Amino acid sequence: LGDRRYTIQNTDPVSPWKGMQMRLGEIKLQTLLQTISNETTGEPVYRVVLTGGPCAGKSSGMVLLRNHLQQNGFNVFCVPEAATILIEGGGVACFKCPNDETLFRFQLALLETQMALEDAFHALAKACDKKAVL
Repeated sequence: LGDRRYTIQNTDPVSPWKGMQMRLGEIKLQTLLQTISNETTGEPVYRVVLTGGPCAGKSSGMVLLRNHLQQNGFNVFCVPEAATILIEGGGVACFKCPNDETLFRFQLALLETQMALEDAFHALAKACDKKAVL
């Protein structure tokens, strides 16, 4: 089994992650858990990506997902968001005098940082020799 990526996205801009969206999220979570559990042979590392706009419920969904996966015997590794790391670390300066070169360099640094973080967490997950989800 190779690495698998699952994406859960909430696209409702009006009332994200409320009422029906919450129930739909729970159904998607149950489906994801069942799929992961059924595919687990050996000790694979799965990757789950939560996407959505501001206030879409990504953080709430991540807590739910982490708890359920841990209860089902998975090690769970939450990779930090590279954009937040770069911006809070001073990268916001790139947006004060934006030009094509500066913005390109920021995006390249963002991509390289996110990939390096994911690779590092993947290596840690593999080292634990237990089924895991990033």
